Amino acid sequence: MGRPRRGTQRTAVAFNLVNTAMAGLFVVACLVRADLPRRGATVALLVTEVLALVVGSYGVALGARLVRSFDARQVDAATLDALDGGVSATMEIGRPRS
Repeated sequence: MGRPRRGTQRTAVAFNLVNTAMAGLFVVACLVRADLPRRGATVALLVTEVLALVVGSYGVALGARLVRSFDARQVDAATLDALDGGVSATMEIGRPRS
């Protein structure tokens, strides 16, 4: 299949970095919650969680871009497109006429 295009590679790296940042923000939020179990949500905790959700949403957008990038290059093996034009949907398969 070869190497991915430069833009696809950049998107994949950004996707991984964004997901790592989101996971880190949620870990920080969990640690803050564990430290203060009886107190309600503080403003700092709320901001951290909202920021993690925004970063996660961007990660979802990057993931969707990656799926579209790789999906456009693949051919579904269950369809006749996998035969690369060798057989069309209207072609009759049978013995040659004499």
